[in-house]
Parts: sequence; structure tokens; C-alpha cells
Amino acid sequence: MAIDETTEGGEESAASALSRRRVIQGGSAVAISAAAWSAPAITGIGLTPAYGANASTTTCYMLIGDSITIGNDGSDMFDGSYRGPLWNSLVGAGNSIDYVGPLNTQPFQGPVVNDTHCARNGGRILTADPPQVQFDVQGYLGGAGPTPDIALVHLGTNDLGSFVNDGDTPAQAVSNTFNDMVGLVQVLLNANAAMHVYVAQIIPRVGSLQITMDLNAAYANLPSTFPASSVHVVDMYSGFNQATMFNGTVHPNFAGGTFMAGQWYSALQGNGHAV
Repeated sequence: MAIDETTEGGEESAASALSRRRVIQGGSAVAISAAAWSAPAITGIGLTPAYGANASTTTCYMLIGDSITIGNDGSDMFDGSYRGPLWNSLVGAGNSIDYVGPLNTQPFQGPVVNDTHCARNGGRILTADPPQVQFDVQGYLGGAGPTPDIALVHLGTNDLGSFVNDGDTPAQAVSNTFNDMVGLVQVLLNANAAMHVYVAQIIPRVGSLQITMDLNAAYANLPSTFPASSVHVVDMYSGFNQATMFNGTVHPNFAGGTFMAGQWYSALQGNGHAV
């Protein structure tokens, strides 16, 4: 089973594929628990904000992902990013927010005050070479910028494709991607123990639906891997209409981005992190 990842971020070089971090031993995936995973110690300023319209502080959001989050694939600009619609929904309802992160590489529909984020075209969670999203996250958290109070993560599309194209079975690819996500979440919580991390069950990918559903089923186990109430899983898969919400086979169009923003917003409201 091969997965074409050229529409997301281009083909990975053979050298990069060989050097990529692997969690495979003896031909099978090795599970890594949160307790066994050791993340670098990171000192963040941290905030414990009151959420909603009466918040005394601004809630800082870090949007973490790949070209689906950015709103393009490196060659064409799409209007399908959820960033703009989410900003407008949150601010329009009276929430005091800011987007934080090391990148502001692409504009998106607004109006917005800040378009920073932590997303890369072709981004994967953890690789030996760019585009490594966790490297960007760690670099930002180790700096002087505001530490996020809430992280929204939509990652896994490119990870599955890379692992399978590199010779993994679909089951191994799912396990490796899940383990990498555990590591990323731990890095975020090390920076701010009070942070709330929202991990999306990723949107469909035409031609790779089963492996996507398997990863999403694995992601459902993330909350039980971490301290109570720190990690939340958001269903982006169910309700995403493949006939009307895609620009191609990977990236959302405006309707798709608006749908994703609505899923994030509903989850934030449901957990008392937005009004």
C-alpha cells in the first residue's frame, strides 16, 4: 500500500526517509507510553487564564499542523484554513484571544489581528529533517514568546503517508504516528502544565480512508494517556463532506475550513474554554 503525499508537501528524499525517527523494532511497532517518553525540559512563562468574555487575561492559542492548517500546499493559495473562521467566531463571541507561534508564512481570510501559527507545508510531527513540526514547537517554547494556554493540533496526514511509503505496514504507520503525537503533547505540557491540548481526529484523505480511520481510533486514546482534563480529542472526520469540502483530495476549501473551525469552537465551548 503506497500513499501519494505529493499534494501535501512533496516527496521525501531517500536520505530523509532513512534518517527519519522510527519506533519499529524487530519488524513491529513498539508502543511508547507517556511515562516512558522523556521530553526535553522546557521552561515557559505559563498562564492560568479565565476563559471567555470576562477573562482578565488574553488566552493564547497555538495552532499546530501542516498545510491544512496553513491553507495551502506550497504552490497554490487556498481559502480553506480554519484559522480565520475560528478567530472570527471566538472574537465575535467576546473571547479575548491571541494566536502565538514562530511562523506567519501565509495570510488567510480575516479580518484578524495576528496570523501566527506553528504549521508547515508537508509537516510531520517528528522527523530528522524539516519539515519537523515538533522542532518548531520546541524552538518557540524555549524562547521569549507567550506560552500557549491552548494548543490545537491537526497532524498525521503526512506522517501516515511517509511511514507507509517508507515500508511500514498500515498498522505500524498508525502506531508510529500515535507515538509521535504522544511525544508532541508531552512537550507542550512540559512547557505549561496547565495547558489544554486539543488533538483533532484528522479529516479524510481520498484514497487513504481506512488508515485515517485507524489513526483517529488511536487518537481517541490520548486523553487517558495524560493527566485528567489536559488533552481533548476533536472529531474532524465525521461530518466532513468529501464531495463539497475539498479543494482536491487533501486540502479543505472554504466550506471545509469553516467546518473545521466550527468543530474546534464547539469543543472549546463544551470544555468551558470559550463562550
